[in-house]
Amino acid sequence: MPKPAKVVRAGLLGGLAMEVLALVTYQARVTPLSMSRYEGGLLTGEADRLSSRAAGVGAHLLLSVLIAVPYALVMKRTRPASPGIGVRLGILHWLIASLVLPGLDRMNPMVRTGRMPALKIFASGYGPVTMALFLTGHLVYGAVVGAVYDSDEEK
Repeated sequence: MPKPAKVVRAGLLGGLAMEVLALVTYQARVTPLSMSRYEGGLLTGEADRLSSRAAGVGAHLLLSVLIAVPYALVMKRTRPASPGIGVRLGILHWLIASLVLPGLDRMNPMVRTGRMPALKIFASGYGPVTMALFLTGHLVYGAVVGAVYDSDEEK
């Protein structure tokens, strides 16, 4: 079984890397999608309060830690862990996440009331650049988890 502290560290750093990418690309107006607004709206029904955004980011980081568990289980078997293995897992992670987005749209009060556009499948609701960034975020997550998680130390 993977060591919990290593999984938490890898998942948190991977999730933080995704959040930084999302924030920088939104602030630079590369994409109209603010993931912290979307995540906050999903949890609180309000997207523009700092507390809502913080709740959304916090939930995403918690999910990032949980998602690091299957990454760690695979990397433990494929020794050594590496960014390359993480990127390959990131593709699968992106595919699954992309297919879940319509369900999140249906759950998000901000989307249901028309106060925020739906992400839609593969984040297509925000256009092709956002779709590419959604993939990139998951590849970054995988690369960071693969780089941080060193399965060789677990014997």
